[in-house]
Amino acid sequence: MKYTAGVPKEPEYKILEPGDYDFVVNDAVEKKSKSGNAMIELKLMVGTHPNEKGVFDYLVFDGKSEWKLDTFLHSIQRHPGVGVEMDIDPMDFVGEKGRVKIKVELYNGNKSNKVQGYLFDKDAKQKPMEATRGADTMPF
Repeated sequence: MKYTAGVPKEPEYKILEPGDYDFVVNDAVEKKSKSGNAMIELKLMVGTHPNEKGVFDYLVFDGKSEWKLDTFLHSIQRHPGVGVEMDIDPMDFVGEKGRVKIKVELYNGNKSNKVQGYLFDKDAKQKPMEATRGADTMPF
């Protein structure tokens, strides 16, 4: 096999037009935000011809951003109901599907896709995850 070397350059990634898209959660990881709050980093594959890098979003537990987690849970039909406490394992989100509103932002001279919000049918039947987990649910 022969190859003629060229000039190295950055790959060009497809930027999605602003709009509403289907998504699948490709990865979900528990992390800490810059301010030290617990957060879940989501990697979403968005649209029918997804951005190869995926679209990242961050669900931050800081007392003022939980609305985003609530809308995400509604979008994937896993909201447990208002006032119901639940344990969250981010890996449970991998493979879940929903709808998202995507926007385009300019950062350091480069365009990138960002999540503007999660979309859901307020009347859709929810399939909440288990309300509790732990030793008391072990079969042995």
